[in-house]
Amino acid sequence: MIISSLQKKRNDVEIFFEDGSKISLDYHVVVDNGIHKNDFLSEDKIKYLINRSELNKIKNQAFRFLSLRNHSSHELKLKLIKKKYPRELIDDAINQLREKDFINDREFAKQYIEEKVNKKRSGFYKLKAELNKKGIERELIEELLSGLDSKISLDNAFNLAKKKYDQLIQKKNDHRKLKQKIFSFLASKGFETDIILSVLDQLKFHPEEES
Repeated sequence: MIISSLQKKRNDVEIFFEDGSKISLDYHVVVDNGIHKNDFLSEDKIKYLINRSELNKIKNQAFRFLSLRNHSSHELKLKLIKKKYPRELIDDAINQLREKDFINDREFAKQYIEEKVNKKRSGFYKLKAELNKKGIERELIEELLSGLDSKISLDNAFNLAKKKYDQLIQKKNDHRKLKQKIFSFLASKGFETDIILSVLDQLKFHPEEES
């Protein structure tokens, strides 16, 4: 088909053909492919240009998500699917962003672990479950969590437990129930049993009330 005119609208270009039909393409696709008035575009060429335009829109949307915060590949894919883009093009976009290192699941997971350990004070099991939910590969999760400093985990668990202890002790809980509640609280934060037991040993319970 012969192009009769082109009209730019924001980030798109409307292309009008001599038969009265029109298509809308991404501006960069038009420029990169050197599209001009009076050019002839075959049906295959038009399909290709529309495909590239849609791919650019997907990548632009991905960049908008990434500008707000870092995402794993899986998270980003789910958000793009919700936007109802074609799944095969979403996969293409994700792969291209991964190749250019705009998406890096290893770096995402490392930053996520660091933030959760230092700010949220999450434990091993909770981190493992959350990273798995975000689509991080099991082998990578195991590798990164194996390097988690046990002393930091112990300190985090103790600080959380001490704060919880100070809250619960004001409600006159007996110390057996107090220990049970703190154990459950730390378990809900994802800490391992041996760390929880170590923390309970460190807390100053009154011996006469533990019998």
